[in-house]
Amino acid sequence: MKITTRSVQFLGYTLATALVYSFCISTVVGKDVIIIGAGISGIAAARTLVNDLSASYNVTILEARADRYGGRIWTHRLALPEARGAEVDLGAAWIQGSDDNNPVTKLVRKYNLSTYTTDFSSYKGWYESSGQEFTKAQFDAAGALFAQSRVKVAGEAEYWNHDKSVKTAFEAERYNLSTPLNSLVITYFLEFSSGAPWEKLSAKLYVTNQAYTGAAQILPNGYGQILDRLVNGTGNETSLNIKKGKRVTKVTVKNKRVSVTTSDSSVYEGDAAIVTVPLGVLKAGTIQFQPDLPASKKTAIQNRGFGNLNKLVLEFDQVFWPVDKTFFIWAPARNTNRGMLNVWLSAYGAVNRPVLIGFATGNDANASEAFTDEEFKQRGLENLKTMFGNATVGARSVVAMTRTKWESDPYTRGSYSFSATGETASDWTNLRSSICPLYFAGEHTQFDFYGTAHGAYISGEVAAKALMENGCGFSSDGVSLHLSGILGATVAAFLIS
Repeated sequence: MKITTRSVQFLGYTLATALVYSFCISTVVGKDVIIIGAGISGIAAARTLVNDLSASYNVTILEARADRYGGRIWTHRLALPEARGAEVDLGAAWIQGSDDNNPVTKLVRKYNLSTYTTDFSSYKGWYESSGQEFTKAQFDAAGALFAQSRVKVAGEAEYWNHDKSVKTAFEAERYNLSTPLNSLVITYFLEFSSGAPWEKLSAKLYVTNQAYTGAAQILPNGYGQILDRLVNGTGNETSLNIKKGKRVTKVTVKNKRVSVTTSDSSVYEGDAAIVTVPLGVLKAGTIQFQPDLPASKKTAIQNRGFGNLNKLVLEFDQVFWPVDKTFFIWAPARNTNRGMLNVWLSAYGAVNRPVLIGFATGNDANASEAFTDEEFKQRGLENLKTMFGNATVGARSVVAMTRTKWESDPYTRGSYSFSATGETASDWTNLRSSICPLYFAGEHTQFDFYGTAHGAYISGEVAAKALMENGCGFSSDGVSLHLSGILGATVAAFLIS
């Protein structure tokens, strides 16, 4: 068996996770649990606890937003007239892998929800410079070159003493970003999925994120219907207690009890709490912890990357694009603004409505937030004219629009986490480690499934199961771990160093 940096890091991560939790065994005597944040991780944690009828947990979820729950799952039906759902999923939109192991897929089947399979190979593309279409063979060749470079970089990264950005590593392999199709590939296959510019992505760790097998699917009636059923309960389940408009400002742990203070000076007391706010909120430091978080956790919060991806949703009076295609993309003439609305998704196939969704990725995601709504709309229309022609687009009217500004949102500060240059596998351990009776969850704590809705859901279940076991020791499936302290700590420290 070949021992590589990657395998050693993962083993160290696993052992360190077990040790952090096994050293922090503290019985949760009472049943009052406070969950901070009503995104899918917080809701998953609450549903797991409330459904444990043998323990009768009294669970309160504190949500900062006054108008909704869901966090970065947001089916904003009020944005467009007669919206069905998927076309106004402004946050999470895809079920990433439809096999039976995906917990979100399990929920879809449990609730008997309709789905629509997205074909990422169904696209039509143009060159910005000439307006001419490029062929599938040309784009496939550029994609193959990217894949070869990716495999080579991943193999070499195992033996590096220091991390590098994906950009630096690819340039060392003479990957030529000056060609329009190569530039498009970085946007389409890398920055679109990671939510981060490639100069910030870790070449060592950006490939650790795993996907379930099966098709990528969207929910025509919106992702929010999953949350609605989790919150309201089905069958004999009781509904969850969510208090909206409760922005948490302070979390105090004293005498094995938790006190949570909100911006309206309300104070909530509990035997335990689960913190599920986005990594961007933790980075911003808007929640004060007393006593202060350990240095290792604070370092991990700063080391982990938190990216951004924004959407522009345009509803037209009539469809003017080929309805048999899913994506429309254009290859930029230069390596600037290559992530500014050059990838568009047609919602027509899923919801039978004349709606296009444009994406701002990489560095352009943050840049897009400086635009007014009208400026952002016009920028989108300009790009669409590059693709379909001035006359075709000009003959149609935009009847409604909406857009996102996730980085500017004080309750998210971005879209989802990514592996940043310089971070290590141990940062995941420290992010998810408990400070009894305080637990942490969120997609940013998941080594294999960060940046995904199913990763967030899993993290909530894991944290809840750890609490239910009356201790802080848990593995990835919630089973308590009790390892030998001194020997285990020595081995883990050696492996991670």
